[in-house]
Amino acid sequence: MSLLDLRNHLDTLDQHLFDLIDKRQRTIARIGEIKRGMGKPLRDFSREKEVLTLAEANAVARGLDPA
Repeated sequence: MSLLDLRNHLDTLDQHLFDLIDKRQRTIARIGEIKRGMGKPLRDFSREKEVLTLAEANAVARGLDPA
């Protein structure tokens, strides 16, 4: 692949990442709406810790620096 091909590939990957981030943010908003409707607090610190632990494990499994 040429340099231009690789750059175009990165641009495509970046677009996919932004699409996923958008979907994640929309899902978070829906969860917030449900929690508000149930009278629950929006933050769940145990769930946040669980998500971060899973993210770290996924990073390590892929040979990435989780920091």
